[in-house]
Amino acid sequence: MPRFHKQGEHYFVSYVTGPRHVHLGLKLDTNKHSRELKLFAQPALGQCNHDSLDTIKLQNAVFEGIKRANAAHGTKFKAAEILYKSDDSPEYVLFSICAKLIIDHFKEELLSQDT
Repeated sequence: MPRFHKQGEHYFVSYVTGPRHVHLGLKLDTNKHSRELKLFAQPALGQCNHDSLDTIKLQNAVFEGIKRANAAHGTKFKAAEILYKSDDSPEYVLFSICAKLIIDHFKEELLSQDT
C-alpha cells in the first residue's frame, strides 16, 4: 500500500512490494517554460544490494507515469524535480506507477496551487 506525504514543494510516495521498494518525490508544475529538470539522489534508507539505478530509465519511467496521469485527469503536469533514494529498486515500472499515484493522490491540491 502506498504512503504519501508532502514536504515543502515536493510530493512523495513510498511504495513497497516485498523486496521491491521505491521512495519517489516530485516537484510538479504546468509552466510551458519551466527550468531544466533536476534529479536528486537521496541517501539510502537501508542496506539493500540492488543494481544501480539508470537515471535515464528512471526519468523516462517518471515521464510515462506523469503522461498517464495527465491523460486520466485532463491535466498538464510536468516534473521540475525528481527525488529518489539511491538504494531504490531498479524496477522502473514502479517509478512510473508512483509518478501517476502522486498526481492521482495530490491532484486537487496541485490544481489549486496552479490558479
